[in-house]
Amino acid sequence: MLQSAPHKTVALATLVTHDPVTIAPDTPLTEVLAIMEQRKISCLLTVDGQHRPTGIFTEQDAVRLLVPVPGKQPQVMADVMHQPVFALAATVDYRDAYREMMARRFRHLAVVDQLGKLVGVVSADELRLDPGVNFSFRIGLNSGEVIVGKIGDDLRMDYTAQGHTVGLAQRMEQLAPPDGIALSQHT
Repeated sequence: MLQSAPHKTVALATLVTHDPVTIAPDTPLTEVLAIMEQRKISCLLTVDGQHRPTGIFTEQDAVRLLVPVPGKQPQVMADVMHQPVFALAATVDYRDAYREMMARRFRHLAVVDQLGKLVGVVSADELRLDPGVNFSFRIGLNSGEVIVGKIGDDLRMDYTAQGHTVGLAQRMEQLAPPDGIALSQHT
């Protein structure tokens, strides 16, 4: 049986940008975009009276504003922010946070304390590129027939594969050593 080398837990609290910029939900969009440009930041958050995150607006959302939606003219932050905000506890290991972000296709993560109060924000790039953080990969390969389908909406379309072949490839990935590849016998 293969075993991976033990790794030291690195809590999100050590990697986040503390005291992220927060704004009111009624902030005009022109001001939202100006703040992001002036401060060179890729997201803004809104918080409630207890400093819990209530909304997030990212650079991807700013790009979506370029495509007009008939009958809908957003004017303020509340019109375009995502709710509820996906957040993880500051004590969560950065690897688990990164995996969760990738699974949900999020680039930004609000980090909260045990009471749900905003501690900071971190981007997937910051987790992946932090010089003190070493990522390893595992690849599992299996070949065979799969069922392929499309998922998404008009703005974003992705494809997914399902079936026994995919499941075996996932199990092979789990068996692969860190920074290694595992192949099924018939691949």
